[in-house]
Amino acid sequence: SIFTYLLFRYGFFGVVLYFYILVMSIIHCFKIVKALGSKSRYYSLYLSIFLWLVTIPLLSIGNNFTEQIRISFFYYMMLAFIGASYYRFVLNGYKN
Repeated sequence: SIFTYLLFRYGFFGVVLYFYILVMSIIHCFKIVKALGSKSRYYSLYLSIFLWLVTIPLLSIGNNFTEQIRISFFYYMMLAFIGASYYRFVLNGYKN
């Protein structure tokens, strides 16, 4: 379980920080989806990223999902992608 793994490896602060970053990424991705609207060609990409981020806490109950070698690079790349896109689409205002 990711919860016990993070608690053992990084302590309580690590668990809080992990979920803070995850929740902020979910909120930012939701704002991006709202800013784009369903007519945008990027809508399905950001909606799928949003849904994937929402399922991570459920997937992490059984194992340390985001700390596996195959997934960890993809996971952190998606977090960076959301951060850059939030700046581009929400803060700067998206124009079709």
